[in-house]
Amino acid sequence: MPTDEIYRRFINILDKEKRVVIFVLDEIDQLVKKAGDEILYNLTRLNSELKNTTISIVGISNDLLFTDNIDPRVKSSLSEEELVFPPYNAIQLQDILRQRAMNAFREGIVGEGVIEKCAAYAAREHGDARRA
Repeated sequence: MPTDEIYRRFINILDKEKRVVIFVLDEIDQLVKKAGDEILYNLTRLNSELKNTTISIVGISNDLLFTDNIDPRVKSSLSEEELVFPPYNAIQLQDILRQRAMNAFREGIVGEGVIEKCAAYAAREHGDARRA
């Protein structure tokens, strides 16, 4: 099927009824690295072709400098609003690790003080819950 036919079908599906569609692109920097920033430009231009639907894009990235490397036209069309979340502190990491430990292990498996120590090290080094 030709690309323009796929695109036309996509637009028709999106625009069937009045709604807001939110595209959440996790690790958006990796998408752009692999596919180029033209994909973002095209997504931002969809609104001009839609009558009933409005598109919003949420991009998630750990790379705080990600938008510095995209084409200025793409950056302009994104009308970006940046939210930067600080690294987790030790107390927050303890809460996260306790919840994950409850889901992952039987009661009594994780020794006393282990979660607190892991959280303290992680908060001091990086604040990343996945790495903690």
